[in-house]
Amino acid sequence: MHAARLLLPMARERRAQPAREALVERVSGEFHEMPCLRLTLAQAQRLFGLRADVCQRVLSALVSDGTLTRDTDQRYRLNDCDRWPVGRMLRRSREVHC
Repeated sequence: MHAARLLLPMARERRAQPAREALVERVSGEFHEMPCLRLTLAQAQRLFGLRADVCQRVLSALVSDGTLTRDTDQRYRLNDCDRWPVGRMLRRSREVHC
């Protein structure tokens, strides 16, 4: 996954590149496994067991690469709706209540 490369420069990040990539992939994977997942920064920090600054960098990287989006209520969610055809999205919205 290329999202890990979007994290802040090495000088501000203490993790080794493979560890950063694994962390970003883990967070991304959770959102993909639970497509209706919507989390605030504080909720994501608790769920993933991360410090606030690390969690913010990971979520920002995933927003930057288009994996996640942040709603107007400041919750992060999977950014998949823009890839769905409108008819399928409407049909699915009746089936799954996020």
